[in-house]
Amino acid sequence: MVYRNKISNIKYQILKRSSIIFVFLLICLLYYLFKLVSSSVFLKGRDKINVVFYGERTR
Repeated sequence: MVYRNKISNIKYQILKRSSIIFVFLLICLLYYLFKLVSSSVFLKGRDKINVVFYGERTR
């Protein structure tokens, strides 16, 4: 019985550690995608480009 508890405890620790790594990698991926999109749309080098969205009533 003690052996089974040790095995289940080890499995739980591995699952917990892998889920933490997965969440960390997911956050890094989302951050990278956000930086990639924001740098390509709004920033070119050090100059900021103003992006203006016009609606139908503003023209």
